[in-house]
Amino acid sequence: MRFVWADHSIPTLAYSLEEKPRAGRFDLRKAKRLGIPEGPLFRQLQEGKTVVVKGKRIGPEKVLGPPRPGRSVVYTGDTKPSTKIVSLAAGADVLIHDCTLDSSHSELAARFGHSTAAEAARVAKKAKVGILFLVHLSPRYGDTGVLEKEAAAIFKNSKAVEDLSEYNVRFRD
Repeated sequence: MRFVWADHSIPTLAYSLEEKPRAGRFDLRKAKRLGIPEGPLFRQLQEGKTVVVKGKRIGPEKVLGPPRPGRSVVYTGDTKPSTKIVSLAAGADVLIHDCTLDSSHSELAARFGHSTAAEAARVAKKAKVGILFLVHLSPRYGDTGVLEKEAAAIFKNSKAVEDLSEYNVRFRD
């Protein structure tokens, strides 16, 4: 986990939850060419262990592709848009970002240390995240579609979410 100080009226943290990189893809053809029999030795190689076949040591690098990234989720809490958050969220699968108001209330949002939908979307776009979830929505919006529409005009994959919403973060490959 990593974190940065968010830009809010009181001390607030934004944090990133990151899985460790996963092993590269197992190349069955390479394994067979190396004479590795199917079974437990495949698993040992996938776990990063060296195996011995007919007296020959075979390391996982011989049959595994490059490491694959784990999943990552960044949560901002209450914040104005921030370059620190853009850096923290760079390449994340999911960015959960404060979006209290629409742009017609940008001065009010800034005064109280919050973001508009457009500002959250610009953070997501700069960070090149997979999906943006807009949270901390003002109750003045009976229909949060206006916030989602404003964000989606800048960052297409934007969703205004409700409390207890669920999302399955898929692997990128």
